[in-house]
Amino acid sequence: MCYLQIANAFYYNPSLTLATLHKLGVATEIFNLWFENMIRRFVAWG
Repeated sequence: MCYLQIANAFYYNPSLTLATLHKLGVATEIFNLWFENMIRRFVAWG
């Protein structure tokens, strides 16, 4: 699943999305990857 699909899932049903990611055991990993990617993009712009 790509970031855009996860972002859309959060937009439409944040509680279900977070519960599902947590149940799958990937919530922390997804957020870590997401934020690392955002930081890299901000550093590249600066």
